[in-house]
Amino acid sequence: MENNLGKTTPSSPDRDSNFNLPILSSRAQHDKRVELEEVNPHLRGGRVENHLGKTTPSSPDRDSNLGLPVLSRQACCSESEGNSMSLWTKAQQLQGDALKKVRAVYGEHFPIEVRHFMAAWIEENMCMDIDPENPHNEQFVANLVGSLIQELETKANSMMNTDDLFLARLRLIETANNFKSRYSHNPLSLFRIIRHCLKTEMKLVQEVDNVCVNKGIVGPGLGLLPDSNAEIAQQLDFLSRHTQETGGDLRKMEQEQEAFALQYHECTKLNEVTPECVTLECIFTERERAELLMPIQANAIYHILRDVDQWSYLDELVDRVSKAERDRHMDKLKERRQRQNQDKTHLQHVQTLPQNQQNLEVETKLRRQKEMFEQMLNQKVSGLMQLRLTLVDKLKDTITHLNTLQSRVLDDELIRWKREQQLQGNGAQFPSNLDNIQEWCESLAEIIWLNRQQIKEADRLKLKLALDPPGVADMLPSLNSQITQLLSSLVTSTFIIEKQPPQVMKTNTRFTSTVRLLVGGKLNVHMTPPQVKVTIISENQANALLKNDKMAKGDASGEILNNTGTMEYHQATRQLSVSFRNMQLKKIKRAEKKGTESVMDEKFSLLFQSQFSVGGGELVFQVWTLSLPVVVIVHGNQEPHAWATVTWDNAFAEPGRIPFAVPDKVAWQEVANALNMKFKAATGRSLTDDNLRFLGEKAFRCAHFETYILD
Repeated sequence: MENNLGKTTPSSPDRDSNFNLPILSSRAQHDKRVELEEVNPHLRGGRVENHLGKTTPSSPDRDSNLGLPVLSRQACCSESEGNSMSLWTKAQQLQGDALKKVRAVYGEHFPIEVRHFMAAWIEENMCMDIDPENPHNEQFVANLVGSLIQELETKANSMMNTDDLFLARLRLIETANNFKSRYSHNPLSLFRIIRHCLKTEMKLVQEVDNVCVNKGIVGPGLGLLPDSNAEIAQQLDFLSRHTQETGGDLRKMEQEQEAFALQYHECTKLNEVTPECVTLECIFTERERAELLMPIQANAIYHILRDVDQWSYLDELVDRVSKAERDRHMDKLKERRQRQNQDKTHLQHVQTLPQNQQNLEVETKLRRQKEMFEQMLNQKVSGLMQLRLTLVDKLKDTITHLNTLQSRVLDDELIRWKREQQLQGNGAQFPSNLDNIQEWCESLAEIIWLNRQQIKEADRLKLKLALDPPGVADMLPSLNSQITQLLSSLVTSTFIIEKQPPQVMKTNTRFTSTVRLLVGGKLNVHMTPPQVKVTIISENQANALLKNDKMAKGDASGEILNNTGTMEYHQATRQLSVSFRNMQLKKIKRAEKKGTESVMDEKFSLLFQSQFSVGGGELVFQVWTLSLPVVVIVHGNQEPHAWATVTWDNAFAEPGRIPFAVPDKVAWQEVANALNMKFKAATGRSLTDDNLRFLGEKAFRCAHFETYILD
């Protein structure tokens, strides 16, 4: 059977080592025997066009990745049934991270065993184009889920009670019972889960195919790939590794700072027993005079003396040294302190005696030991400052790359998705890649958050031990501001309308819409689920909102019933969203009309607003988004004029426009393309040249109109 997942046939491998699952044979109904047939893995069936548009070997007799024999299809299976490799077969042949992602998408909500043993049935019956939010599809989804549970029970009961299949059979029976109790009254939830799993498989298979075809990978760094998805994935991987590197640098800097505190503490104890007190100021003076320290380092030591209460700070920092670090140095530290105490006791004794050669030797020994500590401190200061400067440079580099990549994801990919969503209103095909965009945004959110934490930690360490180079500005506050702005832009831009409300809206008629926060799961927004409120506003109010970034309280152009909802987190799909299923426009307030203006020319928009916090209340976001333009009607005879307004807006709206400005005049060819799109969506075929010529002549009342402008 041909469906939107591609041609599917029962698979018959013996066992898949990647998933540790036995792979079942599909036999003719009259033949229940299982026959294992070893064939030459190099001899393949005919080459066919699969559901992803690639030519692939059909009916492989051995999984080249797993090296396992598979069960041959019986002669009773037609040639067309055995020609195409199923999606699940391709998914099992993935390797590395792609295979891990396939495994990760399955769990208790939808066990991988069900996908494995029911692969053929799922791919034959699952319709990916069905919108689960559409109330008209609820019965279809309920029937589909009911049939799945029945087929699952049938499959489990028909499985042979062998050692290999015993546990699998129990798992299928248990899952069928769980599905009954969990999804019988909520079949849409299971439908969404299955659809999400299949979309993930299709995306991963497609990505691997693209990489194999393009062979365009360059790196490391931000090299370009011909495939947009693979390129963005590579850049995210680079930024993730770069963030891990700066995290390691930060830990090293903290360890060096703690080690410096310990050594400085030892040096100050040694100073107590020397004839003259040597402080950090003395170190500074000696090194400056001897030109052993660069001015930048000398100034840093001066700041230590100026800003740090050496005893209270060092005692505090010593207490903060990790247990592992103390354990490593404790033996040596005890030994050194024991020697110092012995030297101190001895020196106090000999200081009461007349000066002699022995006393001079003790004093010389202590001075030499003190000079050694001073040299070690100088080296620590120099190393610490170099670590800080290097860390700041790396953080700046990461933020620069993050800014570039985020701009691409939000300003290119997400805006393109929104434009395709708008054209869908005119009948264009809309192969939504919103799940891909969410993955990119989630990765960006994670990387941005980690870098923000690193900047804050670096600032904390700097405040504990001030080593500010002269003439060099402190970049950490600026970096913190930049990274926070990136996070704010990401959060506010990813509050989107996944399912638009109807663009021709009749009063007192129920309608639906869905809003989704793409980074909600990654930032744990769902821990305190935010509320979303919907209001309808006019074109002028939308313009004022864009200018002021806020709406006056109670400022709306109508009243919507059931206009509030709480966002819910769907664990299986990792989506934070809210579906408004029963909204209804009760009344509308229109602006005064001028001249020949019609109520069907007036555009409104639905405003979705919410507020939530992240980071335990550290950051609070107020987010909002506008729907596509909506024309409000009160009677069916207004619908054609309203659709004309909406169609023109959808076809000719420009990116970044002022709401809801569109050109008054456009070239005939653009109008013809829009008409063709609408006609094809309604009838399944395109307008012919004769059709378009007739429409053009009717509009312009002349035979030569190809270069004319239509208003």
